Amino acid sequence: MQQGIFIDALDVLSKCIQIAYADITDYVMFGSVKRQVINEVTGRPKLDDNFKLITYRESYELPSETHRYGA
Repeated sequence: MQQGIFIDALDVLSKCIQIAYADITDYVMFGSVKRQVINEVTGRPKLDDNFKLITYRESYELPSETHRYGA
């Protein structure tokens, strides 16, 4: 048996409203983390001239855990 797909104007309007008020954070989580620069030979953290750790910020993005794909 073949079933047809039926939508009405309210379904279309509802989807348009979801799209209009969508927020990228509904789909992706953004952030950054502080990392230490590591000496490739010794495997130890690198230090500057004042013996402070040399660090950098690394950005990331992940799929949102709360978003259900296809919803």
